[in-house]
Amino acid sequence: MTERILIADDSLSMREAAANALARRGALVEIAADGVEALARLRAAPLSLLIADVHMPGHDGYALCRTARSEHPGVRVLLMVGTFEPFDSAAASAAGADAVLRKPFVPDELQRRVEELLGPMAAPRPGPVPSPEEVAARPVSAPSPPPAAPAAAGAGEPGRALSDDDVERIARRVLALGGEAVLERVARELLGKAAACERVPPAAGRGALDGDPERE
Repeated sequence: MTERILIADDSLSMREAAANALARRGALVEIAADGVEALARLRAAPLSLLIADVHMPGHDGYALCRTARSEHPGVRVLLMVGTFEPFDSAAASAAGADAVLRKPFVPDELQRRVEELLGPMAAPRPGPVPSPEEVAARPVSAPSPPPAAPAAAGAGEPGRALSDDDVERIARRVLALGGEAVLERVARELLGKAAACERVPPAAGRGALDGDPERE
């Protein structure tokens, strides 16, 4: 069900500030300029939240709070009062108010108080349906890359044993990238410290190999 919030304040700037602060909740926000108009709107349909100024003509915030509580038992009530205006906390409690907010307020403060009373912000309403021209003007995303081709059969294929040629090629690559000391250390780790390591002479054209690691 869509939230219905009524803001009652005789100050135009306060009404607009409160309505703007709550615009993103996705609620139905109504405003009233005095207590008489607020009472009429209050009785027009069920309310989720009444935000009422304590001091305004017609009916003050305490009276509106009492009426709201009696006619809409589930409504929450937030009273507002000016910084230098008197506030009767006993009268507010007797009327059934849930909280009070001093004016002037910052939007974040009002939003936090409302969230405490009603819960997290409602999901934003969906935007307008785009026209065909707007859809056509949108950039087209790049196509997904084709799936990688399966690896060719050969060295490195699961289950294929290494030939002597493979071993020699690996040894030469280790020599080219790490030197003889690396080759000897790897051989000793794999074959044991007592194993002799036969040095493999560098392949012809090693300079080209150093410049291009993918060439033999």
